[in-house]
Amino acid sequence: MQFQQQIMGFPPARGKEFDPIPHSGALDSGDDAIPVAQFFDQSFGGWIILGGSIIGSEMGTNRKTITGLSIYKQNETGTGSSMTMFNQYIKMAHCTDTFFPSGTLDPTGATASAVSLSNILTLTDETTVFSGTLTFTDPAGEWTDKITFDTPFEYNGIDNVAMLWINADDSWSSKRYEWGIVAGGSRMLHQESDVIAVENMTASRTDQIPQTKFYY
Repeated sequence: MQFQQQIMGFPPARGKEFDPIPHSGALDSGDDAIPVAQFFDQSFGGWIILGGSIIGSEMGTNRKTITGLSIYKQNETGTGSSMTMFNQYIKMAHCTDTFFPSGTLDPTGATASAVSLSNILTLTDETTVFSGTLTFTDPAGEWTDKITFDTPFEYNGIDNVAMLWINADDSWSSKRYEWGIVAGGSRMLHQESDVIAVENMTASRTDQIPQTKFYY
């Protein structure tokens, strides 16, 4: 039967999706949006997704190839039906930490694309999964379209996952989306500015994290 399916050209199985940080409630992060802020020239957001939210879930306990990401558009403001962000970088890594340390934290990296949490968290297999331009469209009240990764992340089925989204667009938009958030227990680090380059920003941990969907 397997040989018959191959020669008859049966399509491959469709990908699956799972929300390790599901949509819940109606909170949004406002202008200083978590993980990245469209109302500011540059910003970054790093968050920790606990392995317990992934392992034994719909994704099972085996290794998985994560092919994309969505976050939840809780609200939107401004005119127009879409907005575009240039010079975006998204990174993923395995992580053994369960929260960010206290105090003012300064991610490493001399350029926007090189910004990393590796000097703050214990990371392995850090991968730039996306680099380029993203366009988000109305309506709010739903997940963004899938952000398809350039390089899928090979999840080991064991560890926590550290996410890092770097916004180096260097322009702000009055049309913006305010991402859905939930309480996260010091698992978020984010900052935004109109005058400081993202590679020079510092930040302190917060207790709100973005609602997050994985595709695998």
